[in-house]
Amino acid sequence: MTEDIIIQSDESDEFIERLIKSFDLSFEDLGLRSGMTFQELIDNITQKLGRHSSTDCSTQIVFYRLRQILTKEHGFSKEKITRNALLDDLFPKSSRKKLFKLIGNELNIDINYYQSPGWFQFTCAGIILSSFILLFFQPLLGGLTLLSTLFIAFIFHKLSRTIPMKTYGELVDRVTRDNLIKLRGDRNSLNPSEIRMTIIKAIDDLHALEKLDINSSNRIIFE
Repeated sequence: MTEDIIIQSDESDEFIERLIKSFDLSFEDLGLRSGMTFQELIDNITQKLGRHSSTDCSTQIVFYRLRQILTKEHGFSKEKITRNALLDDLFPKSSRKKLFKLIGNELNIDINYYQSPGWFQFTCAGIILSSFILLFFQPLLGGLTLLSTLFIAFIFHKLSRTIPMKTYGELVDRVTRDNLIKLRGDRNSLNPSEIRMTIIKAIDDLHALEKLDINSSNRIIFE
């Protein structure tokens, strides 16, 4: 029996936003409905994009476009920019936001993957949980603690320069998935396998599934 892909209500917005951004389509163009199969979603997107099939590798295209910007605008040597190059070496935290903004402007995309460090997220989660418990016993103190923690978390996130990717290759993969159509060299073509893998990755990020766990007949259920 084929297992359904369950998208919870609190996950649906993130999933839909990922698809809209990756394929540069509207919500209506995606044709999402609960109960459709994985293959039906692929077919909907392929039809709406209306482009001829190609075997061009978008990841490779983005790799070289990013490298060209880094070598031309920032003086990096090509030999230094490999898939295993550490982002901390290419994009020091002191200038990371500025560099990402410049690259985003060059490519007309938004590179915004900043997040608070893991230790800070766990600390805030613990304080927020404690605040909810405290609300039952001391509402004023609990409320003030909760609001203060949320405010500090917001400011910390805005100022953070931490990103989940560690290497240049990981950054290239993420930028490619999030801007699959915008960054293709031939705007009139598409690679069917990349459409499939981009959707799988969006689902994988929600459910921590392996690629082999998803096949064409799996139904997508929105709960």
